[in-house]
Amino acid sequence: MSKPAFLSTLGVVTQREFKRSFWTRSTVITLATVLLIMLAMLIVPRILSPDSGEKTIAVTGASSSQAQELSTAANKVGVNLEVTNSETLPEEADALWSVSLQGPEGNALEVRKASEQNELSQSVDRIRLAYLDGQGESTSLEAPAISAVEQDENEAQLLVIAYFVVLVGFNLVVSNASLVAQRTIEEKGNRVIDILIPRFHLYGFIAGKVCGTGLAGVAQLLLLGVMAAGLLTVTGSSATVGLVLTVLPHAIIWYVLGFLFFGFLYAGLGSLLRSPAEGAALQAPLQLLNLGLFVVAIFALQDPSAPWVQSLVAIPPFSLVLGPIVSVVSGWTPTLVVGGILTAVAVVVLSFLGVRLYRWGIVNEDWRRLFRRRSSGQPAPADD
Repeated sequence: MSKPAFLSTLGVVTQREFKRSFWTRSTVITLATVLLIMLAMLIVPRILSPDSGEKTIAVTGASSSQAQELSTAANKVGVNLEVTNSETLPEEADALWSVSLQGPEGNALEVRKASEQNELSQSVDRIRLAYLDGQGESTSLEAPAISAVEQDENEAQLLVIAYFVVLVGFNLVVSNASLVAQRTIEEKGNRVIDILIPRFHLYGFIAGKVCGTGLAGVAQLLLLGVMAAGLLTVTGSSATVGLVLTVLPHAIIWYVLGFLFFGFLYAGLGSLLRSPAEGAALQAPLQLLNLGLFVVAIFALQDPSAPWVQSLVAIPPFSLVLGPIVSVVSGWTPTLVVGGILTAVAVVVLSFLGVRLYRWGIVNEDWRRLFRRRSSGQPAPADD
């Protein structure tokens, strides 16, 4: 009986590994833990610093008498108004209203959060109407135009989301790659591998193990994205949903590259081991590598545009943890594209290396069994 072709083996093994990996007890625990973390990140800041609901609008460009009249008008409609000479949005204010004495074309309202544009613009409209009512005649204070929105808030949220992507995504990469190694060791230990390998295309078999477990991780990431979007909507942070949906494709791309990188690496190394105890010993140096990569990512979050970050992002495996941060905050820079290409090349190299290690590990194991049989006086098994 001839072995199935590469694609047939890949499809069968991928489907098998996906079913074994997607809805497991560890998956449920991971999803529940991440959901609780997201809920805490949304609720705890509100408890520690509750929002009173009152908005403060700073006004600049008005004369002293006009500023006094505007303050009186703002009090009538229940809006806090502060006079400032600054041309940038003060830290304590939610919006900066630039008043032009020359006509309405120079008016501008700069707001801190994009989600508050309509609310703050309506507040300024009410101040303007109250001002006109007090003056008894039309003035140059027409309805303002929103000309600028500060991006600092969005950038800060993107950094938080990028950190969350690295934390969750890299944890999924490492845990699922370890699962590939663990199952490889188990198959060698219970000798299931002796049944599977002669019946399947070797490269397709190993690629299927990696791809099936990796697809389960992609499905988990998608589920986490849907959970995050739903949670943000329910808790009143719907403005952040767009950021989450923007980040999700970046998370999936870098998860796939990262898992293929580590998946083939762990599969090859796992095939050289004979027991879970040896697997635990292998985890120690790999965990040091993973910890080092995660520390690099934490420092990169302080300044994603730093030269050292832009340099390391082009070098695997640093690109696996720095890629999500740089792509989310700065977009696909040239060095990031180089990092993605080099990572893809490294994945191809590791896949062939993993297959060779797998074959070498199985052959060596066969020689060990033959040696043990002959040492004990048992006859060697006959070839089929």
